[in-house]
Amino acid sequence: MLFPLCGMVLIFFTVVLYFNTRQLGKWAVISLSLGGSAYIMGDALHFYLVHFVNLEVRAYLDPLHTLSVFFIASAGAQPAPDTGNQTVKEREPHPVGTLIVRYLLPYGVLGGMFALMAQRFGGWNGLFTGLSLCVILILFRQILIQYENDRLLHRLHESLRQSESLAHRDDLTGLYNRRYFNARLSSSLLEADRTGSRVGLLYMDMNRFKKVNDRYGHRAGDLLIRKVACRLQSLESKGILVSRLGGDEFTVMIQSAGEDQELIWMAEEIWMLLSEPYELEGYEVRTSPSIGIAVYPDHARNDQELIGRADAAMYAAKERNARWHFDVDRTMQLQLLDQKIE
Repeated sequence: MLFPLCGMVLIFFTVVLYFNTRQLGKWAVISLSLGGSAYIMGDALHFYLVHFVNLEVRAYLDPLHTLSVFFIASAGAQPAPDTGNQTVKEREPHPVGTLIVRYLLPYGVLGGMFALMAQRFGGWNGLFTGLSLCVILILFRQILIQYENDRLLHRLHESLRQSESLAHRDDLTGLYNRRYFNARLSSSLLEADRTGSRVGLLYMDMNRFKKVNDRYGHRAGDLLIRKVACRLQSLESKGILVSRLGGDEFTVMIQSAGEDQELIWMAEEIWMLLSEPYELEGYEVRTSPSIGIAVYPDHARNDQELIGRADAAMYAAKERNARWHFDVDRTMQLQLLDQKIE
């Protein structure tokens, strides 16, 4: 019974080897399955004829073993599956425990089974010893190749992650940029439609920013923008999205926004946070934001309209010399429009 058992184990770990080298396509699986089945059938028939029927095993079993060799060999001729459409996440390296299993289990057990069969049935003559060393060297080489492939895939994943981060981040501040903000806002509005929630948007710019640039230079202006961004970034722990749209314009998006009063409290907190003095190359600079507040779907029916309403509310706050302005008038207009439609 050891022959068919060893055959099953060898076929199994051959499949594992194909899988680890990403060569396991559909036709390779079929060929390996047919070859393994023919091999096991031949060994099982040999065991039955010898031990139960007491017949001498003749050459009529050889075609089964020859057929198994043919199918297993044909698996190696199958083309590798196309992995071009795999995502970065699918190509991420496995955890340490999984890597140990990938290396130790298939290669160790396969080598052990080979040695067991050699010791039990083949004997350690010169030819078999040479073949054994050849198999060991091939397995060792395969381990090195797989390790190198995993290392390269890990580096590729890190490079793609960094490239994706650079594409979504503002160069000066490290905050999310306009492109990422627009994409996240659109998806947040779709989620709000699905769940019946609200999305709050706070749109702001810094008062007297142009005067800082004119008086202290653009270098000081860039430093001020970075310090403002650093203070806003401290709010991200509250589950909000902070973005820089350009210049001194920033946005804070609150998905699943609560009551209007909560948004007003958030605007007050931001105003206090950004109104603290800034140290710019030995100079103390004081500035403060003007904040416009708009809510979807209360004040707008799509993402661009929401941005426009929050922007308009910001200019209303600036004209009134107020800390913030809530687009309440737009809410009343939409309610009147809905009543007319009904």
